Amino acid sequence: MRYIELDETARQELEKVYHTHAKSHVRQRAQCLLLSDQGYSVPMLADIYSTRTHTVRAWFNRWESEGVQGLEIRPGRGLKPVIDAGNASFVASIREEISLNPHSLREVVERLNARWDASLTVGQLKSFIKKLKYSWRRFRECVKACQDPHIYEYMVSQLCFYMLLEEAGKLKIYYGDESGFSLEPCIPYGWQPPGEYVRITPAGGRRLNVFGLLSRDNDLHAFSTQGTVDTDMVIACMDEFVKTITVKTVVVLDNASIHRSEKFNAKLCEWRQKGLRIFHLPPYSPHLNIIETLWRKVKYDWLKPGDYASWETLQKALENILTSVGKDLKIDFGELKHFKKYKENKAAIIYG
Repeated sequence: MRYIELDETARQELEKVYHTHAKSHVRQRAQCLLLSDQGYSVPMLADIYSTRTHTVRAWFNRWESEGVQGLEIRPGRGLKPVIDAGNASFVASIREEISLNPHSLREVVERLNARWDASLTVGQLKSFIKKLKYSWRRFRECVKACQDPHIYEYMVSQLCFYMLLEEAGKLKIYYGDESGFSLEPCIPYGWQPPGEYVRITPAGGRRLNVFGLLSRDNDLHAFSTQGTVDTDMVIACMDEFVKTITVKTVVVLDNASIHRSEKFNAKLCEWRQKGLRIFHLPPYSPHLNIIETLWRKVKYDWLKPGDYASWETLQKALENILTSVGKDLKIDFGELKHFKKYKENKAAIIYG
């Protein structure tokens, strides 16, 4: 029967490898050698490590011929990848086909197999594209192509000028918008145990509409109704809000018809006299309105599945969330991209 006999130096070396090596298979083989030195037979070791006796003997041979380095897996061993990452043409075809069919890997596999006379499976392709950093996530709507670049740049520069004044303490900016909530939930992704599902029962019917005004420091003024948010309601909310301002204030709104109606415009002069100015965003620019982030956080993060159990629980949860914004619930807006770019351009002009 074959055993490994270790001197004190080799034993200490293997002990160190067993306790500290980064690779589990190297630690396992070092332990195997130590156990052999303690009198464990080859069949016993094969049983312990769920392998064959000739594999254990191969570990012994490589230890005796190469030392610790022989415990590593040799290059070229193991299952070969189905897709050769070095085949640039094939990888380029994969990228091209996915760009044409990003929603269906089955169609991508069929086209690749027909084009390259291959026998790929969906699972093999999925494993490979994960190595290319692809991930399954929602598509994003893009309205940038609808923007007029000249109007957009002009309006963004105006908004950023107001933001500079806000940083200097000259005024305060609030971002306004409406959102609706009902028992028809926005169902987010979530971790769930195998075989179990977090179930949310959809129900139509009533809807709670909220008009909100939010500053970058999370000061929220929210007004809710079960009725329609129309021009009259927005005007009533703005009339209430203007009573609370203590410094010059700019309210940023999108171009919805209720923010551009004759009734609404008729109030602009009155609000301006009280220190409040309305700024309309450029068309097709929802990303400039930070309150959109608030609605997204409420719907996808802060409302829990249990909150949709009934109309009463939903109302209560929304009330708690809206009153907690700025206190227990905060959003870190950081430095907004368009504002950062604006300041960098200003600095470049000033300092050359």
